[in-house]
Amino acid sequence: MNNKIRFLACLNAAVFCGFATASTTLSELMIDGNLAVFKTHAAKPDSSLSCVSADKKSHWAVDLTTHSGRATYSSLVTALNTGAQIEVTSTKGCIAGSGYEQAKSVLVKADGMSKGSTKTVRFAGLLKYGGEDRCETHYTTRGSRDMTWEDYAYVKGDIISRLANWSKAYIPNGIQSIDSFYDPNTKKITRYVLLKDGSTSSYYDYRNRYCVYLSSSSMLHMTLCTEVTSKVCVY
Repeated sequence: MNNKIRFLACLNAAVFCGFATASTTLSELMIDGNLAVFKTHAAKPDSSLSCVSADKKSHWAVDLTTHSGRATYSSLVTALNTGAQIEVTSTKGCIAGSGYEQAKSVLVKADGMSKGSTKTVRFAGLLKYGGEDRCETHYTTRGSRDMTWEDYAYVKGDIISRLANWSKAYIPNGIQSIDSFYDPNTKKITRYVLLKDGSTSSYYDYRNRYCVYLSSSSMLHMTLCTEVTSKVCVY
């Protein structure tokens, strides 16, 4: 799994995604109202769906009003910025009234991310999160900088390979969206969080600061920031 970064954006996480298209790169990505519409360099297979408009057969779309749609859009932005190849799985249906075939999931491959992109990011090391050590000046990472979300896809495999059991590496800007629910019985507000890799989390103790982290499980999670053990440095 180190050579792939999977962003799950299935409309129903309990349903296995179907057969995907061959790997290809994005040629277009645009916002059309509440839809994210995209096109790949490789020709989109003709699904023969009657709901697809004739002038939209070459495009896919996802609904940005849903958690899964926003997660997929985040994946697509990553693919567009890095030149990564993607595989698209269809719902075998359309977004109602749109004329677009609806994408069920998108797999963004880390292989060859540098192709079509001039950006180069290298893993430098892990330092204690919340400590005084700085990536720029620490003797093990001198000349590096703190990792950003845009760097994450390039170095995820390196982070996982160096994390000890129970270690948690801080991942900046890993939240895609947050929904809140108030329970009048307990008088508590629960926040349901969609993370940018498609995983979910929830919490209700909003008085404390929460952080997104990566563990050796290779998925993003949330926890109290005081429980995060490492920060990531990159060149």
